[in-house]
Amino acid sequence: MNTKDGVPLSRFRLSFLQLFVAFSLVDAQDDGASFIAQKEDYVKRIAFRAEMIDSDCTLLDNCSAECSRAVCYPLKEDLQAYCARVQINNFCPPTESNQTCNRFMKVNYQRSYLTLYPPGSPDDLRPEAIRDICLQRALDATFMNISSKTEFSYVYFGSASGVFRAFPGRERQAGNDTAGECGNYQLHRRPWYKNAISVQKQLKILVDTGNSMGSELPPNYPPDAGSTLLEVSSNIVLKMLKTVSPDDFVDVATFNSSGYYPLGSQVQVSSSFDDSEDSTELAALEASVKDRLARSSPGLSNLTGAILNAVGTFRDAPADTLKVIVIFTDGQFSPLTNTTILTAQILAWPVKIILFKFPLSGETDPFLNTTLLPNFICGVQGTFELLDAVDSTRNPLYAIRSFYTFMARTQLAVAKNQSTWSARYLSYSQPLNGTSVTYPGRLIQPKSCSRPPVNRTIPSS
Repeated sequence: MNTKDGVPLSRFRLSFLQLFVAFSLVDAQDDGASFIAQKEDYVKRIAFRAEMIDSDCTLLDNCSAECSRAVCYPLKEDLQAYCARVQINNFCPPTESNQTCNRFMKVNYQRSYLTLYPPGSPDDLRPEAIRDICLQRALDATFMNISSKTEFSYVYFGSASGVFRAFPGRERQAGNDTAGECGNYQLHRRPWYKNAISVQKQLKILVDTGNSMGSELPPNYPPDAGSTLLEVSSNIVLKMLKTVSPDDFVDVATFNSSGYYPLGSQVQVSSSFDDSEDSTELAALEASVKDRLARSSPGLSNLTGAILNAVGTFRDAPADTLKVIVIFTDGQFSPLTNTTILTAQILAWPVKIILFKFPLSGETDPFLNTTLLPNFICGVQGTFELLDAVDSTRNPLYAIRSFYTFMARTQLAVAKNQSTWSARYLSYSQPLNGTSVTYPGRLIQPKSCSRPPVNRTIPSS
């Protein structure tokens, strides 16, 4: 599969207390090492299985309306779930509002349960979510095979589309969830997901503010996209900033026909980075993005100058950090110049360039094949991608999934194709620190299923 088809990531999550209890039951260090090795092997098995099923198009053809189960939407047919007594019950509260489990957890070892990227709803699924749900339902057999009913641990599988699958299935109380957020989960921002793509990097995000970037949006964009491509860019950049990892260096700059303009100083993300909405660590940079990506300039932008300026800032960067430049543009920039010098500087570091181009109505050369850009991008081993107008608005991180694909593959190469453990972090569902062992899947088959089925796939009642 090419880089446009997502970066599914398999996860096996253990709390430290659970890990400690497991070690207390073994008599030798070798047994403890075997326990850890087993968990590391499990996530690799899930990732490899995901690669195999990703091109099994029959899973789309045979995907019924109740092929998967969403949290917060119980089914009368879900009779396989049972009440499990667990220790440390303060950390594992009851999961049913009707209290039939009487302070036990109700878990289902017959199927995994799903959450969606917000504001996803089982009644209004995006095509990429349908595709992942239908294909990845086949993972349940692997989940059951590696899980034990005597050891409560979650198996996580998170996709670039934002679909999150967890086993065993565990209810989540909807309560007074009038906003419909019970079944939503922002997996791209969770520490376990970031760990799978966590390579210390110098990330520079460049946004073109020239020509049509500030003009009225073309009709191929959805009504809720905003009024300009700058608004769409701002939304994508703000969501990207929430996915940076501890110890990353990040900055944002704009460019147009007049020059290159940093939006503040470079920020080094702290080791205790908080990606919540009320976090202040990147607040100044986020405020600058919101303010200065609202104004545009006429004329063709100087892409050559912007890249030269960005590459030049790497002179003082640590040599062992990954260097990435991500560019958002409408593709209407001045012809590239000094490409020989530019190519030499990029390859000297080296620097990964990922250029995202917004689609415009009526354009005759959307991939810019008549310009020098394709040869330049290929010459520096960069990436060019034409964004989808709807995805870039309604699922921005999925729209730029090739960036996360690159990060995941780089991390996998650094880890020598081995599973890796995250630092401790606070659990999403219980007040307890935990750690995760992760392994990013590599869905790179040349042929893959892309057509969504007709039926809705998650029951909503």
